[in-house]
Amino acid sequence: MIQRLAVAGIASVVLGGCVAAVLGNAPQSGTAADTRLSGASGSDARLQSAVRSHLTADVALSGASVQVDARGSVVTLRGTALSAAQSTAAARVAKATAGVSSVVNQIKVP
Repeated sequence: MIQRLAVAGIASVVLGGCVAAVLGNAPQSGTAADTRLSGASGSDARLQSAVRSHLTADVALSGASVQVDARGSVVTLRGTALSAAQSTAAARVAKATAGVSSVVNQIKVP
């Protein structure tokens, strides 16, 4: 009986490591852990701040309410704009910010 419990315990530890390796959370799995739920890194926060600053400074975007999210060099814009032209302008300003490789424009126009 004790031997069966010991074998079951060892098997659960070994299989637990296999699951982590398959899912990518094991240190030697060769894949990155899922970081989607973690906060923005320092460089992401700096890029977000730079894009926000450029959006705020652009007079063509007066009246728009735009939230900025940066992951790596990809910036996502959300919120509302007064017109389609204003939404396009926000994406153009964000794309022109140093460090931005692409912009996902999810700004809604009423």
